[in-house]
Amino acid sequence: MRLIDADALKESLKESRDNCSLWLQDCKEAKSQKWIGRAEQALMTFNECLMRIDTIPTIESERRTGKWISQAGGGYCCSKCGRYALHDVDGKFALLFTKSKYCPNCGASMEVEDEAD
Repeated sequence: MRLIDADALKESLKESRDNCSLWLQDCKEAKSQKWIGRAEQALMTFNECLMRIDTIPTIESERRTGKWISQAGGGYCCSKCGRYALHDVDGKFALLFTKSKYCPNCGASMEVEDEAD
């Protein structure tokens, strides 16, 4: 399971919906019935998604805490999920050599110091 920020998701969907509204206006100005129908469908889909976000029940997850474990080859590994902290560099993943407050893989809060400290 992956926890997400529902408010951030709504903002992203609203931005996409607004872009879709602009597309619909362009289609209406061009009098393109084929594209007007598609734009209207897309707009309805965005509105439906926005409505559903508020109706889906929320869950309270257990608070996960972990620690960063320094690896011999470099980088850090999460004590909860065992995965390396990676980040995207020009489309390729690279080890993250700085410790973040949360594991990017499982979301565990890294409140405990790593083994090497």
